[in-house]
Amino acid sequence: MSLLDPNDSSKGYITSVMGITEQKRAEESLKESKEKYKELANSLPEIVFETDKKGNLLFVNRNAFNITGYTKEDVERGVNVVEFIIPEERERLKENIQKLLSGVEIGGSEYTALKKDGSTFSIIIHSKVIVHRGKSFGLRGIIFDITEKMKAEEKIIESERTLRTILAAAPVGIKLVQNRRILWCNNSMIKMTGYNFDELKNKNLKFLYHREEDYDKIGQVLYGKWDDEEYREVETLWIRKNGELMDCHLRISPVDRNDFGKGMIEIITDITESKKAQKQLDENLEYFAHLIDHIRNPLAIISGFIQLEADIERIKDRVQRQVNRIEEILLQLDQGWMDTEDTRNFLKKYK
Repeated sequence: MSLLDPNDSSKGYITSVMGITEQKRAEESLKESKEKYKELANSLPEIVFETDKKGNLLFVNRNAFNITGYTKEDVERGVNVVEFIIPEERERLKENIQKLLSGVEIGGSEYTALKKDGSTFSIIIHSKVIVHRGKSFGLRGIIFDITEKMKAEEKIIESERTLRTILAAAPVGIKLVQNRRILWCNNSMIKMTGYNFDELKNKNLKFLYHREEDYDKIGQVLYGKWDDEEYREVETLWIRKNGELMDCHLRISPVDRNDFGKGMIEIITDITESKKAQKQLDENLEYFAHLIDHIRNPLAIISGFIQLEADIERIKDRVQRQVNRIEEILLQLDQGWMDTEDTRNFLKKYK
C-alpha cells in the first residue's frame, strides 16, 4: 500500500492485493514431499545420505546411526563424509566426489568405512548429484554394507585356491571334460601326456587314443546309460606326444548326475610300469614253475638210482637224506609262492 501523493495523504492510497494460496499450497506440498522422502529413507536398511558440495552431511537416515555408531547430534554439529572412510582411501573418495560434481558417471564405488568406535566394515556407495534449477548443490546417495558379501567371496576364493592346490599336487591326471572335449586339466595330466595346456584345451579326446576303435569303445563304456553308479572305470591305451604308448586307468564321474551336459570329471592313472611289472611277474612265475620241475626230475632219477645201485648202506642213506632235504626245500618254495594271489591265478592256467 502506498500514498497517491506523498505530500497529501487526503488524496488516498493505492493498495495491491496478491493471492498467496497457490504459494502456500506449493510450500505445503514440498514439505509433505520432504516428509515422505525422510519416512521412506528411514524405512530402508541401508544408509541414505545427502551432502553439500564440500561433502558435509546434510541428512542421513535413522539406520546410519545404527550402523556407524554416530548420533544425530554428531551430524548436527557437523560431520564430513570423508570422516567415515579409512585414511588411506579418503583421497580416492574426494576425487570421486569431484568427478560426480563435474558430471562424470562413476557407478558404485567400494570403500572401507569407519565406525565411531574405530572398527571397519566394507561398503559400496551409489550416489548422484543434487540438481535444482540447473545448478548442482551436493550429492544424494545410498550406502550398502557389503561386509558379509566380501567375507563370502573371500571364502570362495580361498576354497578355490585350496582346491587348485590339491588338484595341482595330485599325483594322478585330472581333467574336466564336456562332450569329450577337455575344458581343464591339472599339471599331472600335462606331464603324463607331454602336451601343454593350450594343446589340450578344447581338444577332442580322440587324439590321445592309440586306436580309433579304443576311443569309440571307451565312449560306449563311460558315456552309456548310467544307473545308480557313482563312477565308472576302465583301462585303455593312450599315446603320448612323443609317440610312446601309455597304459592308463580311467575313472569318470559326472559333475551333475541329472545333467551330463555339464561335463565329466576324469581321473587318469598311468599304469604302464605296473603293467610291465605284472608281465614280468607272470614270466617269472612261469620260469619258476618250470625250474622246480627241472630240479624234481633229476632228484627222482637220483633217488631211484641209489635205491637200485648203491651197495653201501651208509652212503645210500646219506644220499637219500640229501635228496629228501632238497625235496623239502622245494615243497617250501612251492607253498610260499602258491600263497600269493598272482601265483594262484597263474596256476589255474595249468590245471
